[in-house]
Amino acid sequence: MLIGKLGAAITQLCSASADKIEVRGKDLCGDLMGRLSFTQYFFFLASGREPTSEQTFFLDLLLITIAEHGLVPSVQAARMTFDADPAVLQGAVAAGILGCGSVILGTAEICGRALADAKSLCDEGKSPADASYAVLRAIKDRGGKAPGFGHPIHHPVDPRSERIFSLADARGVSGIHVALARRMTEAVRDLCEP
Repeated sequence: MLIGKLGAAITQLCSASADKIEVRGKDLCGDLMGRLSFTQYFFFLASGREPTSEQTFFLDLLLITIAEHGLVPSVQAARMTFDADPAVLQGAVAAGILGCGSVILGTAEICGRALADAKSLCDEGKSPADASYAVLRAIKDRGGKAPGFGHPIHHPVDPRSERIFSLADARGVSGIHVALARRMTEAVRDLCEP
């Protein structure tokens, strides 16, 4: 059964013909399959370039970190949906994904923006501590919460983030964003906790 219109399937990421699939200009079967790991391929799809060994290591680390979500609402929705009809795994996966909003998954993007804002302040000459405090003060003044900080179970710090930071230190790749995140942890404690 044909899905879509007749003709070559082409997107900005890939093209397909009867005998070949190209992804970002590379032959899927002849070059990528069997050479790249899933993590390396995921990075390649998202960025258009193959990852370094450090990027692969940390993307693997982060994928492992986010794969465990305990008993958050989206996981409970997926479990309840699966229990209601174990024959339709897709429905349970969809329920979990649809239940992931800004509190569960969106926090990483919002935290990334806060770190980018703090880095901009560092680029203008502020210290990481001063930049972190400035960004968090602005968030607090707007009535917002510190994004990515304040886990209800892992308090005062999340052991996963501590492990990520320690591995970044050990591998010599801690940069300004790790320094800013550490300073933000201190700023959250000082500015946002009762």
